Amino acid sequence: MARNYRHLSLEERDTIMRMRDRCMPVGRIAAELRRHPATIYRELRRNFFYDEDAWFRGYFGRVAHRKAASRRVCGGKVNRDRELAARIVEHLQQCWSPEQIAGRLRLDKANPITVCHETIYQFVYGTEGRRQAGRGLRVSRWQP
Repeated sequence: MARNYRHLSLEERDTIMRMRDRCMPVGRIAAELRRHPATIYRELRRNFFYDEDAWFRGYFGRVAHRKAASRRVCGGKVNRDRELAARIVEHLQQCWSPEQIAGRLRLDKANPITVCHETIYQFVYGTEGRRQAGRGLRVSRWQP
């Protein structure tokens, strides 16, 4: 089996659903999909659909795929937190380097959210950072 991780596809989830409906054991499902049995157990546990009516309980491939997609994180850490982005932009406008900003965020006890300087660079050179660059945002590399 492969050592690199890849998400289950919709087709694999539909296969899991059909095989579970035929009461096949998890080991056989895993062998058929060439996945580790723990992956199948985890998939069934996380995406099992519970309803008050017993008719609608079970594992449904399309519902599972939608639930899994909704759990994925979209965007970077800075883009998801507007307050953090505002603090970073404020410091960048004062000509602080990303290394200095990351160090200051680690020292700030009032705000537990920290980012590394590489995350700040990704923000600055990403679409949101470039959009704000049109408003006078500059990034300078700090040399000790």
